[in-house]
Amino acid sequence: MNTSKLIVFSIFLSFIFYCNAQENCIAEKKHLPNELYGMFNYPNDKAESILNVNAYISCIYQDQEDNIWFGTIGRGVIRYDGENYEYLKMKDGLIDDTVKSISQDQEGNFWFGTPAGISFYNGRYFKNYSSKDGMIYSNVKALAFDNKGILWIGSKGGLMQFNDWNFKSVSIAEAKSQEAIHEEVFEVNAIHIDKEDKISIASNLGAYFYDESWSRVGKEHGLASSQVNEILKDSKGKLWFATNAGLSVWDGTNYQTLATKPGFTGESIASSVYEDKNNIIWFPIEGVGMYRFDGSTLDEVFKEQSCISHTLRYSLQDPDGKIWFGGWLGIYRYDG
Repeated sequence: MNTSKLIVFSIFLSFIFYCNAQENCIAEKKHLPNELYGMFNYPNDKAESILNVNAYISCIYQDQEDNIWFGTIGRGVIRYDGENYEYLKMKDGLIDDTVKSISQDQEGNFWFGTPAGISFYNGRYFKNYSSKDGMIYSNVKALAFDNKGILWIGSKGGLMQFNDWNFKSVSIAEAKSQEAIHEEVFEVNAIHIDKEDKISIASNLGAYFYDESWSRVGKEHGLASSQVNEILKDSKGKLWFATNAGLSVWDGTNYQTLATKPGFTGESIASSVYEDKNNIIWFPIEGVGMYRFDGSTLDEVFKEQSCISHTLRYSLQDPDGKIWFGGWLGIYRYDG
């Protein structure tokens, strides 16, 4: 069987719950099959005895022990350890069943960003934070820790820090001026912090960078769109911008936008951008497909499974070199 195909994990897996009144439910499950092709859509609204991986995947995160976490829309967060899945939901203590961002602190604790606030999870119990706990903006879309252990929180409304168990609003004057111009609420879509604590913010009003002071880049500077969904600094130092009009790149001199679907007249929304271990750039165009750029050639991949590939939104490569994808129809894996 051709292992280069996209491997689909939207399947029924049997499992047994072990529950304790003081503990979260942990699911022990059968191993995943090596290969399974096609689309599967088995709703799990009524049957808790069936594990449904056909959730809308809203983010993918790899922790310090190489476990993979999947945030979902409405089904909580999923942890995969290489053999088994575990669901964590509101019934287990999560503040909301929609998880848009995941991060891990220096002590190994997990933080989940949701529309209702953030959840802290240490593997045993949850502690939740919302507007009643001092959060200025509780609809959280992005989380990232800096080298000092400060949690940066991006939300619909603005940017915050969480330090010493207190929330603090972070003002980006240029963002506020752009908000006034566009009459839009400032919305942080993603946060990236590098090893030197330089901060990149992807937002609905452009890309913002902090290095002693804030600066902004938008469509007027050469980006395909000022609606920026994610920013990537690749291994060669180039900056990639996933925008609502495609993928733009700054090579240190000029901005360029990669041409994707010839003749496509719809919105070319690139929701994310990812670099694998072979320095290949992966990005989706919503409703069109998944693209791969090796530095010289741009390819649309998984064309034979276009009914699946056009739903993909996020990518992550595991230590074995396998690439995981998430999107509207669930979780998929590509073995190369």
